[in-house]
Amino acid sequence: MARQPEGPEIVRGPHDRTQHAALLYALHERRRSGILEVRNDQLHRRIFLLGGTPIWCESNLEEEALAQTIVASGLVPCSIASAILDDLAPDADAVEAVLGADLLTEEVLEVHLAQRVERGFAAGLAWDQGEWTFEAHPRLRPSAVDPALRLEVATVRALWSGACWHLPADAAELEPFSRGDGAVQHEERFDRIFPVLCVDPGLEDLSRMVRLGPSVDKLHGLFRERGADLARLLWLLHAIGALAVEGLESPVVDLPSADGEAIPAEVHVGTADSSERLSYDIYVEEDSEPGDDGGGS
Repeated sequence: MARQPEGPEIVRGPHDRTQHAALLYALHERRRSGILEVRNDQLHRRIFLLGGTPIWCESNLEEEALAQTIVASGLVPCSIASAILDDLAPDADAVEAVLGADLLTEEVLEVHLAQRVERGFAAGLAWDQGEWTFEAHPRLRPSAVDPALRLEVATVRALWSGACWHLPADAAELEPFSRGDGAVQHEERFDRIFPVLCVDPGLEDLSRMVRLGPSVDKLHGLFRERGADLARLLWLLHAIGALAVEGLESPVVDLPSADGEAIPAEVHVGTADSSERLSYDIYVEEDSEPGDDGGGS
């Protein structure tokens, strides 16, 4: 009798912002392929990962539908987008509909879709509770997928941009990173992670200052004008294990399976160079900035 193929490995847990950031980075670092779903009541977001890199994001939030995002980006007038996309059948492909109606060129649409993925990758940080499920697909190998079919997304940069976009300045998670006398120390992975975050010039000197072991209060005194984004940055670096803060435990992510296959180096997309080609202008009114201090650029 033929052996039945094993089903996908599924792990799940309660959602919170710090654990979510740690989970996203762990999936990226361990090069996992699969589908991460985050639920908050009746709302959900899904992130499709290939070798730890997000290749697609979707949700049931009305404002994140393709028709809404291309209008919010100023690419297509609302009346035209609505006429084409509002009455699509549930199983219809919105991307194909946009291309078929000649609303956008293939090149412009590809850039917009990559922006949506970068924006959606860490959008779960907007929710402070819920549940998450990761359905692993270890047999899905990046080397078997044509690079031309993948959107270029800078994964680690998208995690930082997500913190700027989606983490409220008054979030409880930021409190220990907004004030305190606990010493801040860089961990081994800090030097690998910090450059690809592409933080604003006003925060770049953090790379040097953390080597002196300053307190959280001392750092806020040095970066007085960037308080909200500094707190977000310290929180994120601590959540993903790049910084240690005295008196705080780092989150632990339990992913029992072995690491997956990385996207081949010659087409790897998680670099600072690739992130610079994408502007974070979707879903944003003209002249607005991500984060309270503009830290998402």
